[in-house]
Amino acid sequence: FGDFLCVSGNDNVVYVYKKRSAQHKYATEFYTKLSVGKLLGGDIVTIVHMPTYLNKIVVITKTNLLLYNIRTGKLIYSSDEFPDQITAAEVAPVLDVLALGTATGEILMFNMRKGKLLRKIKMLQSKISSLSFRTDGSSHLCVGLSNGDIVFYDLNRRSRIHVLKNIHNESYGGITRAAYLNGQPIIVTSGGENQLKEYGFDPSLSLGDGENVTQPPRFF
Repeated sequence: FGDFLCVSGNDNVVYVYKKRSAQHKYATEFYTKLSVGKLLGGDIVTIVHMPTYLNKIVVITKTNLLLYNIRTGKLIYSSDEFPDQITAAEVAPVLDVLALGTATGEILMFNMRKGKLLRKIKMLQSKISSLSFRTDGSSHLCVGLSNGDIVFYDLNRRSRIHVLKNIHNESYGGITRAAYLNGQPIIVTSGGENQLKEYGFDPSLSLGDGENVTQPPRFF
């Protein structure tokens, strides 16, 4: 984001790189590093940059959310420990909101600016490995599970829409990543068996009472 590139490894250190100058296309110059100790949550799950958060990243560990200013290297905010292990995270289309997946199959909607848990969503009894928001106008959340299933959830109706079973092999870790293409009703999935799959949603069906029904996704 901007002039920065942030990378984390198995050593629980975030390495920050910066563009040498405005003329350079890629961030290749080492800038600083941020060490995440056990007292701050230990193992890093992922890193995200939230829109409007200038020079800031959120480091998601298994138990905490850490907001860093990468220019100063300072820790600005640390959340309380979550009771369940965090296994996935995704920035929501709504400002300040982050979706967290857990090892128990629960999704937590968290407001970073307020430091407040907004909502809990219970999925199937399986570890959540990936989350993705649909961005073409439908308020849908795709949830990838370690058992190989994908659950589609309507955030407005607060209900599941569809479940695709055994998309990727559970013995290889199930879903490693499921992501909607930006602005399109298409989702691409990957699994530990080294396969990519693509699914698409047809336009919703309109019923007589004004209700819309989302059709099952089609395999491309």
